[in-house]
Amino acid sequence: MGTTFTVSEGGIYPFVLWTYGKLEIAFQWMQKPPFEAESNRRELLQRLNGIRGVAIPDSSVSKRPSLPLAIFEDPSRLEQLIGVLDWFAGRVREHSEMPQEARRTTVYVLSGVQSRRPSYAASQPQAKP
Repeated sequence: MGTTFTVSEGGIYPFVLWTYGKLEIAFQWMQKPPFEAESNRRELLQRLNGIRGVAIPDSSVSKRPSLPLAIFEDPSRLEQLIGVLDWFAGRVREHSEMPQEARRTTVYVLSGVQSRRPSYAASQPQAKP
């Protein structure tokens, strides 16, 4: 399961959640605006590494490193992850030339079963527990 952000160049997604308990960071697939510049992907990597328990090597900025979902069982770490995702969405939104009503994003975060819808998102179907 992943989250896709729509930009004029197509879809871009930061993370993929795997059923075997991993969160994959899709640096390899986000090499399009606004993350085509390696410096922007490095900023994302640094923000992720700011979460206690996360240590993604700098060499992973063009790969697909994964983290155990268990890291985010701690509510403060989960909130930090959501903050990073909000930052990511903001960068995409700043870059996008699409009208506001065409930009749709839903964020589902697994920790138990929780969902969060960023305030800038258009109306979305409700997540089912």
